[in-house]
Amino acid sequence: MAAEEKSEIAAFRNDSALSGQGVVFIRKAAAADIREVVLVHEEAFAGFFMTRLGPGFLHKYYVAVLNYCGSVFYVALRERRIVGFVAGFVDPAGFYRSLRSRRLRLALAVALRMFSSPGLLVRVFATSRLASARSSRHDDSEAAELASIGVMPGAAGNGIGRRLVRAFCEEAFSRKAARVLLTTDAENNSAVNSFYLSLGFKRNEDFIQHSKRRMTQYTFSSHDWTKAEFASGHK
Repeated sequence: MAAEEKSEIAAFRNDSALSGQGVVFIRKAAAADIREVVLVHEEAFAGFFMTRLGPGFLHKYYVAVLNYCGSVFYVALRERRIVGFVAGFVDPAGFYRSLRSRRLRLALAVALRMFSSPGLLVRVFATSRLASARSSRHDDSEAAELASIGVMPGAAGNGIGRRLVRAFCEEAFSRKAARVLLTTDAENNSAVNSFYLSLGFKRNEDFIQHSKRRMTQYTFSSHDWTKAEFASGHK
């Protein structure tokens, strides 16, 4: 899925830095974090497609990401509260195959919402099929997809998103991913597109999603990572 519709380091990672509002720690996500991850998602993406599916769906989706064998999932904490997260996976096609096997559980999670908006679940699986088909077509078994990243609105602007992306890329490349991919809206989304370009991501292609939205896929290769100032945290 898009980095919300708008995407193992050998040793445990515990990265900390001082933001404008206090010390922020970056660490790997755990099962106990999912409830707060859902809350951050709802705040960061109020009104967006996946948010409209409800907290039950979001909880099951992020559990699926966390439990996937290729999971790359980090959280940012300030004063022991999660204020941001980044979630994705190595071998995207494999993840989407795994997600399709959970269709019944995901359907049950949005059962009540389907009565008022029955097209929501159809859109979920259409988006999943499209992502899976694109992954297979581009032979992305050696890629990592940054599927979702969110920061609490009150914590935005303190470099948390940048540090989360760096943590994600570091782990993905340590696990021999050849590139990191992400997808976001091409239109009416200039701040997000500028953010990824500022980190060194390169525009790979634009395409039309089933909902007629024009999307942009970005990529960051492992070769470029070794030369990036962003990789060492200096940028």
